[in-house]
Amino acid sequence: MRNQHFISHLLYALAELAFAALLAGCLDAVWHQGGFLMVCGAVASACLLAATITLHLVRASAARQARGAKHATASVAADTPAAAQTPAEAPANTQALVASPENTALAPSSITTTPQQVAPDVPGEATALEYSPKNPSLPVSAGPLSNLKLHLEQAQDPLGELKHVVGTIRTHEAEQQLETHDAPSELERYAARMLDEAGLFESDPALPHLQAYTMEESGMVRLEVTDAEQLPYPARMRLLRLEAAINAIVLAVTTLPADASLQDAYQLNQGLARSIVGQAAPIDDTPLEPIGAEAGGEWAVRYGISQAIETLRLPYRLSVRFRTNVADGNVAMEVELPPAEVFPASCYLDGLGLVPTSGDMRQRAAADYALRLALLLAACAFRCSRQLKHVWVAGIINKGTHRTCYYCVDFDRYRFAKLDLANLGSLSETYRSFAPLMRYEDGWLRPVKQSFHLEEERFCPSRRYVPVSLSSRKLAGGVAERLGTDHVSGLAIEEADGRSAVAGAIMRRLVPEQDERATQKNVRTIMELAGDDPDPTVRNAAERVINAFIDGSLDMNPLSVGEEFVRGDALTRATDRGKLFLMKQQPAEAGAAIEPVIAAIDRAGMYDDTSTISYRYFSSYVERALYNRLYAEKERGRSIILVPDAYYEAHLILSVVQLMAGNPQGALVHAERLVALAPLDARARLHLVKCLEELDRVDEAVGELCQLLEEAHEPQGLGFGYYRMAAFQWMRGNIDAARACYQRSMELLPTAVPFVSMELTVLALQNPELMQDTPSDDEIDEVLTAHNIPVAPTNHTAEVFYECAQASVDAEIFPVARNFAYLLGAFAGGDEVLSGLIRSIEDAPDR
Repeated sequence: MRNQHFISHLLYALAELAFAALLAGCLDAVWHQGGFLMVCGAVASACLLAATITLHLVRASAARQARGAKHATASVAADTPAAAQTPAEAPANTQALVASPENTALAPSSITTTPQQVAPDVPGEATALEYSPKNPSLPVSAGPLSNLKLHLEQAQDPLGELKHVVGTIRTHEAEQQLETHDAPSELERYAARMLDEAGLFESDPALPHLQAYTMEESGMVRLEVTDAEQLPYPARMRLLRLEAAINAIVLAVTTLPADASLQDAYQLNQGLARSIVGQAAPIDDTPLEPIGAEAGGEWAVRYGISQAIETLRLPYRLSVRFRTNVADGNVAMEVELPPAEVFPASCYLDGLGLVPTSGDMRQRAAADYALRLALLLAACAFRCSRQLKHVWVAGIINKGTHRTCYYCVDFDRYRFAKLDLANLGSLSETYRSFAPLMRYEDGWLRPVKQSFHLEEERFCPSRRYVPVSLSSRKLAGGVAERLGTDHVSGLAIEEADGRSAVAGAIMRRLVPEQDERATQKNVRTIMELAGDDPDPTVRNAAERVINAFIDGSLDMNPLSVGEEFVRGDALTRATDRGKLFLMKQQPAEAGAAIEPVIAAIDRAGMYDDTSTISYRYFSSYVERALYNRLYAEKERGRSIILVPDAYYEAHLILSVVQLMAGNPQGALVHAERLVALAPLDARARLHLVKCLEELDRVDEAVGELCQLLEEAHEPQGLGFGYYRMAAFQWMRGNIDAARACYQRSMELLPTAVPFVSMELTVLALQNPELMQDTPSDDEIDEVLTAHNIPVAPTNHTAEVFYECAQASVDAEIFPVARNFAYLLGAFAGGDEVLSGLIRSIEDAPDR
């Protein structure tokens, strides 16, 4: 004990000396730029080396003592619920794993256990086996496999933890032969064997740093690369083998009794691989619809499929891409199949016991699993909506350099409904009725040419991608109510869409300048396409281009003509010049370029609201949809007309120019105009706050920030809103409110953490007595509410946002839906189901 006390003090002193040396060297480098840093670095390195050697000697001594001592046997308690639970006590909703009668090499003809659905890890009591994980932050549990998932999640090096687990089991095996330790359990032997065969101790192919986590919906363990690098195919296969082994071990430990045999563990996992279709509910069962979604609509189907993908409990990682077209009754899926090399290197066979698997056995097992997987996915899709008549499934293996398809199946609902998924019988007979594109020979799947692709018209119809402002489609019922408009065009945000469409038609029909009658022909083309257009901006653009042709100021290059037609008006040209001057730090010139044009427009009242018309600017489809809902009462009976982007930008530039010139009152005039044009635009509101702050109108500035937070719907606007609110609360002496705003800002704006955290540090140094503990999210919300600061996004705004997102998908307005999907992805966080739905919302296919 005295030696341990001395060693602890020695290690502590060495660590303090290393830290002091590094600190002194860094300070010297900052203040004097001297060479003292190198000396201090050498001292620190020597101290750390000494500490490492000391620790090594201590560990070696402890290991020698452990080998020489005989451990006393403690009472053994059950590690999992299954150990203390009889079949009669199992939950009523537990899904039994069903073994198919069809024989393959990795499937025994009889399963001696009836495994139940995997239960979460439950800490057990102390057993004879001791396990001390490498990471000292991890709790020491009763055995190498106790709370394995929790250990892996908390470990800095999951593979290192697994090696330590296997090492502990192997050590106990050796010590058992010397009668210095009790024998490992059969389940522990199973775990060591599975991890060893999965390549845990292989050095090639190398794996980068990994992080383990448990999927919230299914409870399965996943190993993920912590950086964004793309794994080479061999390394990816090794990762999948290890991941499958971990899940097989967790399933055995949490399902079987503690005294289960090695055979029980093998049969359990082999039975699971052959029983995956048993998880599928009957396709005509009523699914659980997402709240607020249209029953059986696009959102509900995509959500249901994504939920199934995340909740299915499968022995191998499931990766699926899918598209849906509910109106036409079609779903398409591409599933990545686990290759044969991922399957176990050993199996249990009746009459033979444990045997190594050959390449042929693994190929047969992979083919069997792949065919069952397609049936399971089709069943999950059909159940999402009775409108679905066909589910197309393609099984592929992607090796990075090339992808290979192994089957394409069109499952039709009529035939699929006749299948008994609990007793499939022969897989080849089951598939024959669907006439698949498949080569199933001697139990192997051979490559075939994929017969369909996800981006085809039948899965991604072109009607989804018509420009919103040019659409004549009407909306009705719940979709119209949730989007706040009875026409798709009521979601438009691009004032120039009409000109762009006409410009595209003109560019396709232009005659080259080399033609002797080029001017005459091109003028006639423009008059035919634009002369009678109901949009006055289109007619003005036509007149402008024709005049430029006649006076020779515009060549007849299609790109030049298109640019002039869409963006050749005086306001846009002036705004473009103003931007260039501002980028060159010439604010006076920027104001001079824009002011005459914008003043003439405003004097004429061209974009002034009337009793029947409101002129507005929207930066996104999300902003437009929310405006339709949140400002419905204010705009009742009035039409929304879009102002040109250049009009909004011109007022913004002029306001910035006035601020730079020291004229905040002049800047305020333009800032108020911006907010009137775009009430939901965070940029406009934040700029107005800046102008009010410059005029020392702090109360009004705080009021505008509260209005922003009440209605803000995207992380950046919310993050900057809280950041600015923190400064005002600090100014007023509300330190707890300022801290809460700073912390909420960092949550919403990860990229702004460096400069926000610096201000928060200064706040803490000035008020140490008020900054003792870091508040929880609930405590932050309480502080914000106590100071009348909105907790954003507010419940009302979030509810409207989600309803609009659902409705845009159900109505198949995909330019709008993708805009919502982008922001949903930012807020979804760890919601894998919602993330899967978002990934299914395709962009316009390049056909």
